[in-house]
Amino acid sequence: MRVLRVAVLLCAVSLPLAAQGAARTSRDYLGFLPSKALDTLYSTGEVTGIAATINDLPLWQSSPFAGDIRAALAGFSSTIAAEGFFLIDAPRAADPAGIDAKIFNSFTAFSSLKGLQVYSVSKGRPETFLFDASRVDPADRTRRLPDTLVTEVPPQAEFVVYENEEQTGDSYVRFQFRHGEPGDPFLVSVENLSAMHWLAFTLVEPGNLRTYFTVVPFPDHLVLYGLTTVKTARLLGLERVKEKSFYYRLRALVSWFAGNVGK
Repeated sequence: MRVLRVAVLLCAVSLPLAAQGAARTSRDYLGFLPSKALDTLYSTGEVTGIAATINDLPLWQSSPFAGDIRAALAGFSSTIAAEGFFLIDAPRAADPAGIDAKIFNSFTAFSSLKGLQVYSVSKGRPETFLFDASRVDPADRTRRLPDTLVTEVPPQAEFVVYENEEQTGDSYVRFQFRHGEPGDPFLVSVENLSAMHWLAFTLVEPGNLRTYFTVVPFPDHLVLYGLTTVKTARLLGLERVKEKSFYYRLRALVSWFAGNVGK
């Protein structure tokens, strides 16, 4: 991944807490999904889709946060978009605050991104995508910082992360988080800070790869919604070759987070 700036475009996203509060289980909360999508989610642990724009993706449009997504991406015209709902086993904790800390610490264990694998469409198998990763000082990106470990989740947080990515090389990512009271949804957004390259072409300019995560905790599961939306250069249709690559990046980040939650 290149320089990914997790810009809290999702700062604008705030799930209606009444909808969550009225739901006692994840399945109650997810009642807005079509029955077929819901069955797929609970039989496989995920339900996903790929399209050209967010308006072509069906899953988010009836969700409690649909209006917030529209607001966050107003004026952004994508050429590739992918979404997914994922079920993750809820972490063991004595109280909602403990679960929140586990979620936050799992999303900020940036050093564990090292060695992250992504499914390669061209090779037909997983391959190492990130060879190195570390939180860094935003004012001096050459200075590495340790991962954070909190017992109390801050209402907002921002991190810059160095990554050495398979195709682009050295890059940086900014993760931003927004969270309310214990048990409230987590809002995370990601935006690239530098260009992404493919072959001899600049495929994605800075700011044109945006990824959003919403994590809603329930006693039985964490419900994670992920959306990645990309504005690529027009390369006589060649940009479509990378369509599934961005989808697999999204899935890789979900797997990374789920793996940390399960530790």
